[in-house]
Amino acid sequence: MKKILSVLAVALIASAFVFAGGNSESQDGPVVINHWYWCSNADAPKYQELIDEFNRTHTDVQVHWENVPQKDVRTRFISSYQIGEGPDTFGMSENWIPEFQAMGMLEPLDSYIENWEGKDDVFSNLWEAGQIDGVQYGMPWKLLVTYMYYRADWFEELGIEPPETISEFIDAACQLTGTYVNEEGETVNRYGYGMRGGAGNAQGYYIWCMTQGAEFYDENGNVAFNSPETVAATQRYIDLYQKYHCVPPSVVGDGFAEIVGAFKSGRTAMLNHHIGTSVEISTALGDKVGVMLYPASDDGNRWSEGSVINNGISSISKHKEEAFEFVSWMSEAWAVEFQSRNLGSVPVLQSVSDMDYFKENPFYAISSESVQYVGQFPKTTHWGAIVQDITVTLLQQALMGEITAEEMVEQIAIELAEK
Repeated sequence: MKKILSVLAVALIASAFVFAGGNSESQDGPVVINHWYWCSNADAPKYQELIDEFNRTHTDVQVHWENVPQKDVRTRFISSYQIGEGPDTFGMSENWIPEFQAMGMLEPLDSYIENWEGKDDVFSNLWEAGQIDGVQYGMPWKLLVTYMYYRADWFEELGIEPPETISEFIDAACQLTGTYVNEEGETVNRYGYGMRGGAGNAQGYYIWCMTQGAEFYDENGNVAFNSPETVAATQRYIDLYQKYHCVPPSVVGDGFAEIVGAFKSGRTAMLNHHIGTSVEISTALGDKVGVMLYPASDDGNRWSEGSVINNGISSISKHKEEAFEFVSWMSEAWAVEFQSRNLGSVPVLQSVSDMDYFKENPFYAISSESVQYVGQFPKTTHWGAIVQDITVTLLQQALMGEITAEEMVEQIAIELAEK
């Protein structure tokens, strides 16, 4: 019995040194910062290389990175925070910041940034993405703007020009759907568009709707989403699957990995995403891939998504100074250039953006052109749940015919009213 009690005592003493997701090193060793961020399996080695460079160049702080799937990281961080656990630092979509801040999960960063030498190199308009009521909660790290990838070789074979409008896009998607003989001599099915109908489907759906005249709120702050324009756009989106059959039959369950995999393997001809997949896609397809603006509405309106991925610090971290040492390094020149080149994003620093590499690369050029059409998603505490959970389920139900376009739009409008 005494032996068992002594073992338990040792375990309890050891656990007292473990910060919730924080540090278990002795006081004489480096502080260990636990960091959460999501990335694809293809990008994981390069992201680890980034973390390794920080660890190589810092002796007082070491970072342990956990690759948490994007579909899980928001809810996992919330649940771990509520029991006093979780990481010291984490990557976060700007959609999550209002919710996280309202729950008290985020450490204000203004006092740290005030003394940070790199602050003036960050594009000034990017700071706002990490702010709530003028208080800074995020360090800008990646700028991502949605555009279209397409199979330039297939378009050329069929004599099709890259579509300028939604109607032209639907026509092209239908023409590109069918069978073809791949490089291995196999006859395989091909679909015009790789729609994301599973996890993470909301961004694509909202870009489609906003392009065609939908609005979240009117000038008085009242919900305006449940409009005839939104219903019509939603029905056109559903029709890609139900009527035109120009998207893969697996669309309802297709998330990020599935749509990128289908495009790389020659199952789909068009895909909307951002520069984050440019390295992976261009490595797989070379000059077979082209890029274009997200199609405009038939009357010429364009709307695209631009989001800043921020790094934040947990309000319950016991190593906030060291945590800022890491997240500020991630927003400095070496790290921003490395991740922009190897993981894909528009540089958040003026000094990096001015490099010839980023001015001449077509993926960065189309991103820069798309920036002028970027619209804003709602910055409400409920938006994270709407985009991450609610819309995902509603769109899947609509695609499967369980609810109508009108019912989907009305339910989203109800959710938007809960600010």
